[in-house]
Amino acid sequence: MKYLLILIAIVLASCKSPNKKNTDIKSIGLEQLEASIDSLFNAEIGENEPGAAILISYRGEKLINKGFGLADLKNKEPITPKTNMRTGSVGKQFTALSILSLVDKGLLSLNDSLNKFWPYDVFKNITVEQLINHTSGLAHFE
Repeated sequence: MKYLLILIAIVLASCKSPNKKNTDIKSIGLEQLEASIDSLFNAEIGENEPGAAILISYRGEKLINKGFGLADLKNKEPITPKTNMRTGSVGKQFTALSILSLVDKGLLSLNDSLNKFWPYDVFKNITVEQLINHTSGLAHFE
């Protein structure tokens, strides 16, 4: 997996200049990246096994967007870029860590109102700290 991240960094670095030669290099690099990703995921995820989805984008442009394996084993439903990945609460700790990293860098305050970032009345009296501590009082979103 470490090699995949290195390869992604190399491809993204080659996407800088809009001239024709770099466009060709970008295309070749992207094809190589996609082949490497396919190889990695296909080696780990069988056709009839639970799978994964991947999205790689750069500056708002989707470069690679695909699924591997099955989303539903019983009905043999494959994972596609449109598959709804229901992760539940898995991402909460990562979101909190990211927010605290921004606080540590002085880019955000735990006392900031969410209304500062999203100007909707529902966020007016809710702070960043309340949100990451799950004490904001926001109703369940579903």
